Amino acid sequence: MSAVDISSNVLIGRPYVGTAILYRKRFASDVQLMNTSDPRVCSVIIETNMGPLMIASVNMSVNTGDAENYECFLDIHSVEL
Repeated sequence: MSAVDISSNVLIGRPYVGTAILYRKRFASDVQLMNTSDPRVCSVIIETNMGPLMIASVNMSVNTGDAENYECFLDIHSVEL
């Protein structure tokens, strides 16, 4: 998932930030991508013999200790999957 919005002619976001989950091509039929509301979070569900397994990749910003950083942490942790 890229943090850059490419839906218009104006690029918004940081081009070097994003998240990824890599898996072997042979498992593709068992992997389902979950839509998240934040480009800092990507998640998949993998069907296993023991049941579904959810894996998430989260890009957290640097902790600067200020109120803006705290709000960012809260936003990321409250993403609806």
